[in-house]
Amino acid sequence: MQYRFPHEFYKSLVRHLISFGFQSLNEFGLYSSEKPKINYIVEKEDWSVKWDGNYISTNINKNSKELIGLSTFPANIFNRIVHFGSHYMWLNWESSLNKSNKYVVTYFHGKPEDGKAARKQIDHFIDSSDSIDCIVTAASVIEKRLQDWGIPKNKIIKIPLGVDTENFSPIGKEEKIKLRKKIGIPDDCYVIGSFQKDGVGWGDGMEPKLIKGPDIFVKAMERLSKHFNIFILLTGPARGYVKRELERLNIPYLHKYASHYPDLNKYYRVLDAYLVASREEGGPKAILESMASGVPIVSTNVGMAEDVILNRVNGYIAPVADHIKLSNILGELLESDKSRENICTNAFETIKKYDWNVVAEQYLERVYKPLINDT
Repeated sequence: MQYRFPHEFYKSLVRHLISFGFQSLNEFGLYSSEKPKINYIVEKEDWSVKWDGNYISTNINKNSKELIGLSTFPANIFNRIVHFGSHYMWLNWESSLNKSNKYVVTYFHGKPEDGKAARKQIDHFIDSSDSIDCIVTAASVIEKRLQDWGIPKNKIIKIPLGVDTENFSPIGKEEKIKLRKKIGIPDDCYVIGSFQKDGVGWGDGMEPKLIKGPDIFVKAMERLSKHFNIFILLTGPARGYVKRELERLNIPYLHKYASHYPDLNKYYRVLDAYLVASREEGGPKAILESMASGVPIVSTNVGMAEDVILNRVNGYIAPVADHIKLSNILGELLESDKSRENICTNAFETIKKYDWNVVAEQYLERVYKPLINDT
């Protein structure tokens, strides 16, 4: 039975070993393993980063058996390629990591204007970037931002987020009616979706996380509700602020928390439109999930929006923080079945190149193989 040290003790032990000249725990007799060559570091929570790692590793390992594995504990990994699924985890661990590894870090979003805490994290990330071999980002706007911060262009690789197109897929009109009834949604309304975490912390979320735009979402829904019979479907944790404001405005809603990520598919399938009202995003995945599910997407100009959405062809883009524009676009969509149908048809063609098996192949060819060949 292998004993696992407590997190902080292990980090301290690693730092001391490195200070004495040990380059790996193999030299000290504490760790030995031949596989896998790549370790993808994920969060313990059943949240976005964990599923990114799961989809990337599963699709790569289909053809390259046991090349990549998942881990939540990077301190005991040596002589490997180590990919941190978010820069937050990298910042938590980087001071205690072994120099024998090659490091990949995914940077999704964040800018100094987001606040003091964001500025501190960004400064830390930039200071630590010399220890990173490759930085992956999903959006052109973030790619440019990293370059503006002085990160070398040849260290940055843009690879989009992916979507499981087998799990996220459209259903017919009759099935949609039955599913709405099963979930508890009235059949005489337009259903608008918002599936994210937009409250501060992991509690009720009564304090809004403004970069996610919950205040913009509420304002857009207030305006839309004056002209259409709408119903709001929410998922995700920490939605207290949005729920309180919808209740204040007498806008009907239902909050269903999908504890298992793939279960989101049934909630997308009952929507008439999905709204991203964020001020800052690295994706969001909702753009891809909506398109794959046959749901018209309306998004502020954040993250991957401009990379994926061709405005008024396969979705809609509005300026950040413009709740009037967002509500106008939604109103235009709800008034025309033909518009929604055309948007969904075009989106279905777009989404094929964002399937996780395509995206995982990009990771293998553009990130992992060059690092493997360089060892």
